[in-house]
Amino acid sequence: MSTTDYPHQGITMHRLRFGGGFAGLIFTIGTLVIFLLGVPVFRGFLALAVMCGAVLALVLRKRKPREIITIAGGKPL
Repeated sequence: MSTTDYPHQGITMHRLRFGGGFAGLIFTIGTLVIFLLGVPVFRGFLALAVMCGAVLALVLRKRKPREIITIAGGKPL
């Protein structure tokens, strides 16, 4: 171990590589559980965020999709 390695800087989040899929889901759920157990104030924030997300999802689902127009202004194929 060299002197540049001391003191250890700890784990940094930007070094953790997680993409989508099952591994990303497990990482997200695990991080959420850790924060909810460690900081109880986040429970209210999570409840509010879930409610706001559900309302936004319903609004976007009920909205009529926009028509796609090409750059030239004509209809797409």
